[in-house]
Amino acid sequence: MTTLTLIRHARSAHNAVGRIQGRTDSLLDDVGRAQAVALAQALADCAFDLLLTSPQSRALETANTIVALHPSLPVRVDD
Repeated sequence: MTTLTLIRHARSAHNAVGRIQGRTDSLLDDVGRAQAVALAQALADCAFDLLLTSPQSRALETANTIVALHPSLPVRVDD
């Protein structure tokens, strides 16, 4: 059976001030970086076949934090 795990990016600078960002690129803020680390640690024992991410900086930074604990996990960036 296939399992699909959906994860939203961690908090971005725009999220912190309530700004709707859509396709506007916004980096993670300090809280977002801490959230991404906590998420990566929570997923450390999970097995994944692929990490699919958008090209937005906030999504890439969240994905890269997860991949740091899953170094053999293939990553695909797709808009």
